[in-house]
Amino acid sequence: MESIDTYIKNRKHPENTTYKTEKLRDILSVTRGCLIYQEQVMQVFRELAGYSYGRADVVRRAMSKKKHAVMEQERKTFIAGAQERGIEASVANSIFDDMSSFASYAFNKSHAAAYSLVAYRTAYLKCHHPCEFMAALLTSVLDQTAKVCGYIGECERLKIKVEKPNVNNSFAGFRAKDGKILFGLLAIKNLGRTLIKTIVEEREENGEYTSFYSFCKRIYGNGFNRRAVESLIFAGALDCFSLNRRQMLMMLPSIIEELDAQRSSQLGGQMNFFNLLGEEEQQGPEVPNVDDLPQEERLLREKEVVGFYVSGHPMAQYAELAEKTGCTKLFDLSDGNSYSDNDKVKILGIITSVKKKMTKKNEEMAFLTVEDMTGSTEVLLFPRTVAENRALIQPSNIVSISGRLSLREDRDPSVVCEQLSPCPSGAEEVTAQPKKKTVHGLFLRVESEHCGEKKRADNLLSIFEGRTPVRYYYCDTQKYSAGNTATEINEPLIQELKRILGEKNVVIQ
Repeated sequence: MESIDTYIKNRKHPENTTYKTEKLRDILSVTRGCLIYQEQVMQVFRELAGYSYGRADVVRRAMSKKKHAVMEQERKTFIAGAQERGIEASVANSIFDDMSSFASYAFNKSHAAAYSLVAYRTAYLKCHHPCEFMAALLTSVLDQTAKVCGYIGECERLKIKVEKPNVNNSFAGFRAKDGKILFGLLAIKNLGRTLIKTIVEEREENGEYTSFYSFCKRIYGNGFNRRAVESLIFAGALDCFSLNRRQMLMMLPSIIEELDAQRSSQLGGQMNFFNLLGEEEQQGPEVPNVDDLPQEERLLREKEVVGFYVSGHPMAQYAELAEKTGCTKLFDLSDGNSYSDNDKVKILGIITSVKKKMTKKNEEMAFLTVEDMTGSTEVLLFPRTVAENRALIQPSNIVSISGRLSLREDRDPSVVCEQLSPCPSGAEEVTAQPKKKTVHGLFLRVESEHCGEKKRADNLLSIFEGRTPVRYYYCDTQKYSAGNTATEINEPLIQELKRILGEKNVVIQ
C-alpha cells in the first residue's frame, strides 16, 4: 500500500525512478522501481544474494506468513551473499526490510492478473447493470447474514429498492426485475429447498396465491410444516393476503388440522361435502378479529427468521443524525479498506445483546452486540465503563460509542469502547416525536386473583408457551397483574379462554 504513491509518481515521471542498487534496475524497471510481484522478491534473492530457486521460495513463504525467527536468520545470509556481489551491507539490509514489509501483501503475477480481470468485470457490471449485479451478489452470500445486511445497505445507497419477501413474486435467490430486487426466500430460516421449489413451481403452473388458506392448501404435503409457514408469516412473505400476521398465526393450527383431516379422508377413500367444492369456494377457518402484532414484536420476529429487519429498522429514524454527527457505518468496519487496526471510530446503534463476564479481580466487564442499518459489531466494555453506565447497558437502548477498532485476522472486527453515552442531543431535530407507549398483550378480566376461572385460565395458558405478555385485570381490586406470564396466541386458545371467562373478558391488544 505504501508503494502506491511512489508507483503513480514514477509512472507520470519515469525519469525520477531510482534504485537502491543498479542490480535492481532489470528486476524492477517494469514496475516503476516498486516491488509488486512475488516473483520479483524471489528474483532479488537469487540475483543479489545467490539463492537457489527452492531456497528463495522458502524465504518468500516465511515472509508471507510472518515467521520472524526464520526471516532474521535469512537476513544475515542475504546480507552476506549481497556483500559477496559488491553490495554494501546497509543497502542490502534496507532492501531486505523492503521485501519483508512487502511480501505479506504481494501476489504472484498470475494471481494479480486474475484479480485485476475480476475487479474490472465486477466494476463494469456494478456500473452498467447495478440491479442485476447486486441481486447476484446477495444470492452469493445468502448464508452470511452480516454480508446480506451490508449489501442491502449498499442497495439503499444506490437507490435500488429491495422488495420484501413475497410468496407471489419471490424465488429461491434474489432476482432483479424492473429496476428492483425481489427478495430471495432462501434467506428466510426454517425454509427447506423442497418447500421453496414447491412454492415457486405451484405459482408458475397455477397462478398467484389468492388467500392464506389457498396458499396452505396448494403447497400442503411438499415440505409443508407449521414452523416453515410461521417463518414465512414472521418474515412478511404472506402480507400479500390482506390479513395481519397475528390473524394468520391464529388461523394456522386450524388450517393444518383441516388439511390433515382432508388428507386422511382421501387416503381412506372417503369423500365429504367439502371435497366436492372448488378451491375458491373453500374459505378455510373464520378470520379472528384481532389487531396485528405490535411493531416491536414484528421487527423482533423478522430479525429472528431473516437475520435482519425487513419492514423497518429501529435505527431508521436516526440515520440522518448518524450522518450529521460523523458516525461510522458498521459495514465499513469489515470491508478491509476503510479502516486499520486501532483507528478511532464513533458509532451510533442499538444494543441487541449484552453478555457480562467477571474478571480475575472480580470486576464486571461486558460484550455488547451493537447494530445500525448496515450491520453489527461487537463492543468491548471494561469494568470502569460498565460501572459508570449500568442503566444504559440494556438491549434495545440507542447508544453513541467512541472507541478504537480492533482488527484481527482470525476474528470479526470489534470496537474497544472508550466512551459510552445515550443517543446524542439533537435527535429530536431530525426524528419524529415518539408516540405514547402502548402496552400490548393478552388481557383477561377475572373476579379476583384466586377465583376458579383464573386457575382454569392459568392451566390453559401453561400449555401454549410463547412471548406474548398476559395481564389479568382483577375486578375486586381494580388492578392489573404484573404481566410475568407469556403465551403463544392462537385461535383454539382464544376460543377456550372466551368460553371460560366470557366473550367480553378476553382482549388482544
